[in-house]
Amino acid sequence: MNVLALIRNEDELPSVLDYASKVTTSGDELYVMNIIQVPAEVPTKQTGEVLDFCSEFDLSPFLAEKRNNEDWMRSRFDSEIPLQREVVVGHRLTILNDRIKRWNVDLILTSSELSTEFKDLIRKTKAERIKSKLQIPILNLKCDRRKQAIEHIAIVSDFQEENGHDLALVKHIAGIHQAQITLFSFSKEADQEHVILSLMDRFIEKHGLEGAQKQVIFTADKETSVQQLLMEYSIQLMVTLDLERQGFKRLFKGDLESDLLNHMLVPILAL
Repeated sequence: MNVLALIRNEDELPSVLDYASKVTTSGDELYVMNIIQVPAEVPTKQTGEVLDFCSEFDLSPFLAEKRNNEDWMRSRFDSEIPLQREVVVGHRLTILNDRIKRWNVDLILTSSELSTEFKDLIRKTKAERIKSKLQIPILNLKCDRRKQAIEHIAIVSDFQEENGHDLALVKHIAGIHQAQITLFSFSKEADQEHVILSLMDRFIEKHGLEGAQKQVIFTADKETSVQQLLMEYSIQLMVTLDLERQGFKRLFKGDLESDLLNHMLVPILAL
């Protein structure tokens, strides 16, 4: 598995590297990047980096930041994980798209602060933009998890038959830690339990998740119930798959998976 870890600043480097060590093992490749974003009007190469000979814009502040970041990227690394590191100035999404193809990246590991519904109305978070634009699995951290092992992984989904996601990443991480996997789904109607359990059984068989547990939660408010899972269950990693809002909530509030990616403290893996 090839993992690309995005580092925003020096302070978060230890916690992101620690989590990278939790989701990789011998034979995996880890790439660590710090991207210094420039305004959209700054010309770049096809790979997203700024042009070396650009004279229309004063790039000196960005290049000075790059030199500073290269210093702490070199000095702060005490990881035993084999890795490659890079500091780049340019357009983030174009650079990431190039590196994803160049390095055959399977997962992007990033971090962000907790967002709010009001902030979401103003702009998308970095994690949400990467997920929607580049269509790659993203694992988003909100806080330092260095003291927490991954013992229980929750897969939260509607488990519809058209679900075509590859669960290799989830199985890989669970295998590293011998973690328990539990499938969670939500329903307003108690008489739908047998239908949902049947969908879960097919999901388990399709993806080779033998030993996974199943839990159907009856609720009138899926969104609130998903967020309350952490109060009732010890979950160290939540995987979100095809979670849909219904009716007006879907029209006005958009994608539930994006909200969970932005608003929940637990690490979220969005496939």
